[in-house]
Amino acid sequence: MGPKFKLTLYGTTTCKYCIAARAHLHKAGVEFQDVLIDKSKDNERQFAALDQKAVPVLVTANEMVVGFDADDFEEIIKNASN
Repeated sequence: MGPKFKLTLYGTTTCKYCIAARAHLHKAGVEFQDVLIDKSKDNERQFAALDQKAVPVLVTANEMVVGFDADDFEEIIKNASN
């Protein structure tokens, strides 16, 4: 059995791009794991393992988008649902 969520969003509670990314995913009706890296050390460690410096980061099993761009998000959503 695969993971519960095909998409994971790493972000913070205060980043305006993270907030926009969450809103975009919700509006698209996409289920995703929302990892708030400013809410727990474990979440912070998970994000550090990605070796990225900026948020938001949207991750699937084989793709990653850093930053929020609606077109990039639509592409990764489409690929994750295939």
